Amino acid sequence: MEPEPEPEPETEQCAPPAAKAGGKAGRGGKRGKGRGKRGAQDAPPEEPTGLRVIFLDCDGVLANSRSALMDYESDDDTLVHDPTGMNVPLEKRCLGELRRVAQATGAVIVLSTTWRVDAGMREFLVSALEPSLKVIGDTPSGVDTSNSQRQKLPKSEWRYGRGAEVAAWLAAHDGKVESFVILDDGHADSFAQSGLTDHFVETLLGDSPSISKEDGLKEGLTKAKADACIRILLGQGSSAS
Repeated sequence: MEPEPEPEPETEQCAPPAAKAGGKAGRGGKRGKGRGKRGAQDAPPEEPTGLRVIFLDCDGVLANSRSALMDYESDDDTLVHDPTGMNVPLEKRCLGELRRVAQATGAVIVLSTTWRVDAGMREFLVSALEPSLKVIGDTPSGVDTSNSQRQKLPKSEWRYGRGAEVAAWLAAHDGKVESFVILDDGHADSFAQSGLTDHFVETLLGDSPSISKEDGLKEGLTKAKADACIRILLGQGSSAS
């Protein structure tokens, strides 16, 4: 299970300095006029709607106990190894189940794992997912309910941890998402606090160095967990179904 990030301290943002009057302001106005002639050509492309989204953790979903415990061989062909050797490998079995979910539902990936905040880890993870799985972005960090907000809100409205991050991404893409599922090996309380439990499919990360091969196949994204994801994304039930 990945640790919940510590809430970031609140900081005040300074307003930008006012523009100086004079000749430079006039030159800026001319440039603005020129841009106005191009009009819609400069407008950003419309975001797609009707998205089906998988919020993806990595540890305990794609990287299981033998990766966490460094209990594998460098030539093990059941794993996807990082060519740089800097990151632990991912389970081909679990990646295959994730691809099956995407193929059955047309879902895209948003990274919620802490791997997203380290450039090298994120690059390896995305390279293992694409092109068969489309990664469209990451959940934001530092969106916990602040200390000042907590003084004004009832505890039931506080948001923290991974649940707050997923909820913030959904709010920023309001009206764009048709359905979503959260794949994670923990953070159940955080998801419940943000009202996301029905979309949460919890996977298993073993913690024993002597875990059997049979038990190892129960870790991460299994066929049963992938089937649950498909049902949620297609609107055929919740994670409890």
